[in-house]
Amino acid sequence: MRLICLSVNYENSKLADRAGLWEDEKTLRLMLDGGPLSELLPIHTCNRTELYGIISEGSELPSDSIPSCADILTGKDVVEHLLRVLLGLESMACGESFVVSQVKKEYDRYSPLCGRILNRLFQRSFNLAGILRTEYHPGRAPSIPWLMGQAIKDHPAWPSPRIALIGAGDMGTETAKVLKAMGLPFSVSNRTEKTGRSLAEEAGADWIPWERWKDLTETSDVLIFATSSPEPLLSEIAGGNRPWIIDMGAIPQVEVPGLKRISVDELKDRTLEILDDYRRHLGKLEEETDEAAQALWADLTTVRTDTYRRLAMMRVGHIVDERAARTAQKTGASEEILRQMAWSVAKGILSPVLEMNSPHSSRIWRALSEEERS
Repeated sequence: MRLICLSVNYENSKLADRAGLWEDEKTLRLMLDGGPLSELLPIHTCNRTELYGIISEGSELPSDSIPSCADILTGKDVVEHLLRVLLGLESMACGESFVVSQVKKEYDRYSPLCGRILNRLFQRSFNLAGILRTEYHPGRAPSIPWLMGQAIKDHPAWPSPRIALIGAGDMGTETAKVLKAMGLPFSVSNRTEKTGRSLAEEAGADWIPWERWKDLTETSDVLIFATSSPEPLLSEIAGGNRPWIIDMGAIPQVEVPGLKRISVDELKDRTLEILDDYRRHLGKLEEETDEAAQALWADLTTVRTDTYRRLAMMRVGHIVDERAARTAQKTGASEEILRQMAWSVAKGILSPVLEMNSPHSSRIWRALSEEERS
C-alpha cells in the first residue's frame, strides 16, 4: 500500500500559494481516471492544503503535480500526521479543535473520491482523535480567532477599540465567541441576513445589513474579515480613518495600501511566543498520538495483509488440488487422503508466517500470492 500525503501548510508556504490548490473536482478526477492515484482526498483548512492519496500499482506522481514547497509524507508518517492535524498539533494555534470540523467538511465533500483505504483511514482517525483529545488534551484550546484577539490588544485604542466583524460563517462564528469572551463590543455584517442576525443576537453584537458594511470602515478601529470571498471586498476607504485590518480570508479580503493588516501569515512568529508555554502541556498527547498512529498503521496494513493472505492461500489450495489429483492418477491412491496430507505439509511450511501479525508480513504474503512464483 503506497499511502502518500502532500502537505502545503503555514510553515512552508503563504496563503497565496495555497489558494485554489486541489479544489477543482474535474482536475482531481483526472488524477484518478487513468491517473497515478487509485484514491485521493484533498483537505483545505486555515493553516494548510493537503492531498492524501493511494498511488496506483506501477505508477508515480509526476513531479509537475507536486508543489515545490510541499512536504511529502508516506506510509505510517501519513497516519501520524493526520492524527496530529486533527488534534491541532500541526496547527499554528497548537492544540486547537476548530480544525476537526474543517477536515470533516472536506471529507464529506470529497469522500466520493476515496476508496476502502482512505475511508478507513479518515473514519478511524476521527474516532481515535476524539478519544485522544478527551483523555490527554490539557483542556484549553487556542484558535486562530483567539490569536487574532490577542493581536487586538496592541491597538492604540485598547481596551475599548471599535470593532466590526465581516462574515458570519464558521470562522466568523468562532471569532464572535472570542470577542464576546474578551468583553469587547462589536458589530456584525454578513451577506446572508438570517445567519448574520442570528450570530449578532447570540453574541450580543450590533447587526449591520450587508449593503451598509462599508460604512463601518469610517467608524471602526478594527475591521475583522472572516469571509470566503474569492476576491478582495475592500479596495479603498473614504475619509481619513485608517482602521487595522485583521484578515482571515484564504484569499486577501482587503487591498488598501497603507493600512495595518494582520493576516494568518503574519501571526506565525507571534504564535510561537504566545503559545510557547502551552505547547509543553501537550507532551503527553503527542506521545499517545505516536502510539495510536502505529496501531492504526498496523490495522491498515493488516487489511491489505489479509487480502494477500487470502490470495496466497487460494493459490496454495490450487497447487494442493493439482498435485493430489496428479499423484492419485499415477499411484491409484485416494485423492482425498493425498489432499489432506498435502495440506498438512503446506500448513507446516507456512506456520511461521501464519503466526505473524505485523505490517512486515504483508510483503511475505504478497510474494506468496504472486502467480509467477513457484
